[in-house]
Amino acid sequence: MNHKKPQQDDKETWQTKGRALIKCGRYGNAVECFDKALEINPKDGDIWNLKGVSLGILNLIH
Repeated sequence: MNHKKPQQDDKETWQTKGRALIKCGRYGNAVECFDKALEINPKDGDIWNLKGVSLGILNLIH
């Protein structure tokens, strides 16, 4: 089997990490991960949505 090792410049890795951080309630850290993913692929609507949801929750918390 040939498994792809996650790279720091892999959008999927950043997106997955951001989703995990949302589940832990760490929305600020999730936004940072989504920003990294958007640097790699700024046209990904799913990532923009996740970032927006995270920012919205942060706004409600603060």
